[in-house]
Amino acid sequence: MSFEQIRNELLHAQSSVVIDLASQKKYMIPSHVTVNQKKLYQAFGLKRSQVPYELT
Repeated sequence: MSFEQIRNELLHAQSSVVIDLASQKKYMIPSHVTVNQKKLYQAFGLKRSQVPYELT
């Protein structure tokens, strides 16, 4: 994979933060992870959740 392909894959790894107005709790909702993004995260020993979770 070229440097430009790696850069492009990592630029498109996104998450959204949603705030529950009633409780003021914040939740992280990750975007879809591509096969190449998954391989890059594994190569660097990083983990990326594919399910929403509460930010603490």
